[in-house]
Amino acid sequence: MKVTFVYENKDLKISNEKRIGRWLEEVVRSEGKSLGQISVNFVSEKVENQINKKFLNHNYPTDIITFDKSFLNKISGDLYIAHEVVKRNAADHSSGIYEKELHRVIVHGILHLLGYNDKTEKERIRMRSLEDKHLSYLESF
Repeated sequence: MKVTFVYENKDLKISNEKRIGRWLEEVVRSEGKSLGQISVNFVSEKVENQINKKFLNHNYPTDIITFDKSFLNKISGDLYIAHEVVKRNAADHSSGIYEKELHRVIVHGILHLLGYNDKTEKERIRMRSLEDKHLSYLESF
């Protein structure tokens, strides 16, 4: 499988891994690239914060950290998702629906691997538009 899911907490497991993998492959293909190997790692907020401090020099919680391992047109990388942060953010961004927010966070990480950024307001608006576009395709998988 090109998309693998790794769980720090063995009690946490999403039920639609294959569907999400197929969807992500289509997201990447629709952007003119091919899918290499993606690892989606679910970690605690504490671990996410440690990664944030070590690699990004930030001392605050985030929902996702993305490490790009892409080469040429083959998109590969590691996504680290703090599921507690996703749950909290779901109330603000996804009508309180954890799964909906989780899908948004995952595609957000993939968009970073595809070269999109969200540092400026203009980039954030573009990223949100692309998230919405690709999320609309998920229902067909």
